[in-house]
Amino acid sequence: MDSTQPLGSGDSDELHAFRLSHLCQELMRLAWKSALYNEAYNVCLQGAHGLLKQVGETISYVLENRAASRGHSKVPSNVPCAPLAPSLLLDPHVSQTKGRKKEEEGDEEDMEEQ
Repeated sequence: MDSTQPLGSGDSDELHAFRLSHLCQELMRLAWKSALYNEAYNVCLQGAHGLLKQVGETISYVLENRAASRGHSKVPSNVPCAPLAPSLLLDPHVSQTKGRKKEEEGDEEDMEEQ
C-alpha cells in the first residue's frame, strides 16, 4: 500500500489493526535508517517528540468534537492512552547478559573460589 494513500475513517477493529501494522512498518523503517548516524537519530527523535505532541492534540480535538456532537460536555475518561514504554536498551542488566550463556550452579561456585 502506498504510504501517502489515506485510510478510511471508520473505527472497526480490522481497520485499527491495519493502521497499527502499517504505522509499525513505516516507523521501523524510519528507526532503522535513523539509528545509523547520530545526526539522523537526533533529527528523528526531535521529529518524534513533535509528532507525539501533534497526535495528542489531534486526538483531544477529535474526542472533544465527538463528545460535543453526542451532547456530552466532557471527553470520556475510559479513552485508552498508552504511556511511553521504558527502553530496555538503557537497562544495564540487559546489555550485560545479552548473548551470554546461562551459568550453571557449579560454574558460579568455581568463580567464587577464584
